[in-house]
Amino acid sequence: MPLDNLYTKISVYDALIVRSGTKVTRQVFEVTKRQLKLVGRAGVGIDNVDLTAATEFGCLVVNAPIANTIGVVEHGIALLAAIARSVAQAYASIKA
Repeated sequence: MPLDNLYTKISVYDALIVRSGTKVTRQVFEVTKRQLKLVGRAGVGIDNVDLTAATEFGCLVVNAPIANTIGVVEHGIALLAAIARSVAQAYASIKA
């Protein structure tokens, strides 16, 4: 989507939820003309959000640093169990 279309769409919302690949720059805050009140980062860091511009435009920036902690640990343990039990090799042998 071209940036102009994106800016037009987000300029009517009060909040924006982004992931690490989306950059929230000063231009985003300028285009929304103080309409944007909250930027939520789905994940740990907030380095993709221009915090100086957010502060100047009165926009709160939040993140979820421990939201997926348990899920990541569970996945890691499941992968370790799969390695210990040779699950990939067993699956390959019955699929062949």
